Amino acid sequence: MFECEAQETSIQELKWKFEHMKENFDDIEKSMKIEIEDLMKRNKRLEVEMETTNIKLNETEELNKSFKKEIENNRILTGHPFSINNCPKIETDASLNLVRNLEELIRVNKELKDRNDELEINMHSITFQGCSPSQHARNMKRKGCHLPESPP
Repeated sequence: MFECEAQETSIQELKWKFEHMKENFDDIEKSMKIEIEDLMKRNKRLEVEMETTNIKLNETEELNKSFKKEIENNRILTGHPFSINNCPKIETDASLNLVRNLEELIRVNKELKDRNDELEINMHSITFQGCSPSQHARNMKRKGCHLPESPP
């Protein structure tokens, strides 16, 4: 009987330990499930954030390419756009001659504008030096220019 009681007590102790361990296991399992759910939610948020960031990155890269292209176009335009060196390979002599003629006309046009500016400056300085104020006023009125009259 003593032996039977000892075995019964051992069985009861083992059952109690088993129940206690099972409760601990259930608590740990429950907390792990909650942690897994939280991690899955966080993972989903991070995936959405990563997708949004990738979209913004692609937009920024496209914008950057556009800006680089615009800068390159401006660099070409600020140089000599009709220079022979800037032209793509010209396959015909006629095209080459047209480009050379255009360059020459641009150069001549610039020289003529500069010469015209010089002549206008000289004309105004000669007019002011060679005429009395009343003669100058008559000359200017004849040319369609009107200087403001000074008060008497």
